[in-house]
Amino acid sequence: MGLTQKNVDGLHHLSNYGRIVLQQLPTLEFTYRHRDYFANHILDHLPQDYLSRLGKLEVSTRTEDVIIGFYNVDRMIQEAEEYIWSITDQYLVSQARYTEGALERGVAIRNLDAPYSVVIPAKEKPYEWNRPSFLESSARAREEGRLQEKLMERIPVYLFMSEKEAAALAFPQEKGKFDYLGFTSTDEKFRHWCGDLFPHCWKEATHRSDIIEDRQKWLLKSPQPASALRELAEEGESEQGGVAELGEKGLARNGKLTYLGRVLYLKLLRT
Repeated sequence: MGLTQKNVDGLHHLSNYGRIVLQQLPTLEFTYRHRDYFANHILDHLPQDYLSRLGKLEVSTRTEDVIIGFYNVDRMIQEAEEYIWSITDQYLVSQARYTEGALERGVAIRNLDAPYSVVIPAKEKPYEWNRPSFLESSARAREEGRLQEKLMERIPVYLFMSEKEAAALAFPQEKGKFDYLGFTSTDEKFRHWCGDLFPHCWKEATHRSDIIEDRQKWLLKSPQPASALRELAEEGESEQGGVAELGEKGLARNGKLTYLGRVLYLKLLRT
């Protein structure tokens, strides 16, 4: 096979080709070991460079219970001292107080999310994310540049990491939805892989404030969609004809507000 060569004593040693193959084995071993997971999850939206380096994820623990996965994220937020990076399609209510605490400790946070797919039930009031103390901490951190937020229409992974660990790394299922099951590790190689991917995605994303400003200007000029937005937020349903337009702008989906829609609704209340 050309993987080894004989020396003058007749003993085998790796050939140059063999050394190259050996370096690629960790990726094959990792995907093979977790073949049941990758049979139901896709990596189509990952850059090829990261696919070829999947072996860096071998030193990790498989998270097969979503509750444990969410607990790992909560714990990581509480323990972070320098920074928190996240790529997610939803935020849990439990994360609000921990995030506020991290901001008060001076932790730098970068959130990259996909609000178009984040659906908050209209009758469910996410008070934790709207508490005055949380809003004040967030506003102050934004002004200081410690809280930065971007949007990406299609996120390739679900990721929460800090300077200490990657608490959650999960890949989407075939239809693009997340079951939040994946991998976690404090290993340097694992964190390095995740730490390279995040800036790549961050560069491709759009600042949330730019999109919010654009949608806000549109709503102020569109009374019917604005009225439909209020009804969805306050009554859970709307008979206004502007619901379809809200969907086109990513503010509503399936008759419910998205995260972005919720943010715009709160802004409308203050205007």
